[in-house]
Amino acid sequence: MIKTAVGENLDYTTLKREFHEIISRDFEHLDRVEIDCFQEDNYLVILISENIPELLDRIKDILTGYQIIDNFIIRNINDKEIIYYDSIDNSSEDIKRSNYYNSQNFSVGFIISILGVLSLGIVGIFYYFTRPCVLGECTVIAETKTLILEDFKENTQDLNQENIKSLQVTLIEGINELKRIPSWSKSHKEATSAIVKYQEDVKQLDNLLQALQLENNSKSLTNNLPLSLDEWTRVKDFWQESIDLINTLTIESLQNFKQEKLNLYQSQLTIAQTNIDKEKQAEENLIQAQNLAQQIETQQKEITNLTDLENIEQSWQTAIKQIESIEPLTKAYQEKESILNNYLVNLIEIQKRIAYEKNAVNQKKQAEKTINLALDSQKNNQWTKAVSYWENALNEVKKIPTETFIASESKTLENNITKQLDKAKLELKQAIVRQEIKAELETICNQTELKCNYSIDNNSIKIFLNQEYLQKISTLSNLNSLTNNDAQKQQVNTHIEQVEKNYQYLSQKYKMLVEVYNPQRQLIMIYNTPF
Repeated sequence: MIKTAVGENLDYTTLKREFHEIISRDFEHLDRVEIDCFQEDNYLVILISENIPELLDRIKDILTGYQIIDNFIIRNINDKEIIYYDSIDNSSEDIKRSNYYNSQNFSVGFIISILGVLSLGIVGIFYYFTRPCVLGECTVIAETKTLILEDFKENTQDLNQENIKSLQVTLIEGINELKRIPSWSKSHKEATSAIVKYQEDVKQLDNLLQALQLENNSKSLTNNLPLSLDEWTRVKDFWQESIDLINTLTIESLQNFKQEKLNLYQSQLTIAQTNIDKEKQAEENLIQAQNLAQQIETQQKEITNLTDLENIEQSWQTAIKQIESIEPLTKAYQEKESILNNYLVNLIEIQKRIAYEKNAVNQKKQAEKTINLALDSQKNNQWTKAVSYWENALNEVKKIPTETFIASESKTLENNITKQLDKAKLELKQAIVRQEIKAELETICNQTELKCNYSIDNNSIKIFLNQEYLQKISTLSNLNSLTNNDAQKQQVNTHIEQVEKNYQYLSQKYKMLVEVYNPQRQLIMIYNTPF
């Protein structure tokens, strides 16, 4: 079986079949080419009768596709000395000289194996004795400790975040140096103990960095006074967490620095708590004032007369006094000015409303007088006057302020006036249209003789033809038939066509149904223009 990189072994029969399929499919002109494959001394040997570069490339592609990991060689099927390709890049001359059935391969391999073992042994012995602190006196530990102590002495004079990070780098470098001491060294135990200590120092310096960062956070927040209760609580938590972190610091050379920071942090923690208490009191005063304002706003919704307005006015004055009692240097005090201005605005609005109420009543009375005039005009079918009065009444009622006691009544009145105005406008428009239609019909029916009578409503025009007029048309038609007077006949037809056009014209212009009746009041024609 042939080994592949994907873990699936490939048999020689399958591989040979692949080769033959390639030849029969893509190299039909090479029907005499012979090909075989087998294993020989850990080589996959492929025999081929002719050196055809295109075929060799296809064979290598197949082997690549199967990810074959065995070394392979392609040579002539008749002469094994003729080699076309070797996967490990051996030259043709090398392979020619090699005898894959010769036992010398075993001897060479054995010698190489012995040399490899000896080399590994020499390297191992060299590695064992050249590691730090294996031979002679161990100076690495002392040198590392000295270097770290000197770095701490230098950087603790003016300790800041940058210096602390520098100390951590020194500690980590020292730890890495001590880790080079192997387990077979007599100093390994001492090195391990130092590593544990320095790792703990790195962790403590991390805590110190966090404490300093929290200190900066607290200072950053308190640079923008006043703060809210939540913000002061965060500041307090920052200081408390800083105290907890710096208390973990046991490095001897940093104890003075630790104590200075503890004194500062404890002092700031007390200040933060004082401000929390002060902020709570200010916030309580603010809430009380706001609650009173909410009560006033609720009472405003139930106002029904002028006395109620005066009571609300006095309540706003009380709320304003409570807002003024808020202490300075608090977050609530920062809101004091805007809230106070708002309450003053509300007080002024109440005072304005008293004047509005009186004005509203007068406006309503004036609107009611105008309404009565409009109704009288409608009774007399004086639609032009009625529309004018309704428009005046609408303008007057719209002047009534919407925040007055009679706002609801005025809105209802406004809606009724609007409906009456729309109705009056429609009646006026229809009256104008009827007047226009009447003038048109007067021309059509009575211009030279009485041709018809008519009636007009909002939806239709009814035309009643005159008996004498119809008799005249009939007589002329009969006479023209007897005399064959074409000119007279054409004149009658033209007249009839014009009459029909007149009726159609009325229907189109006014978008109304035109009904034509005979003298016996029977419907004989309808003109209905779609619209």
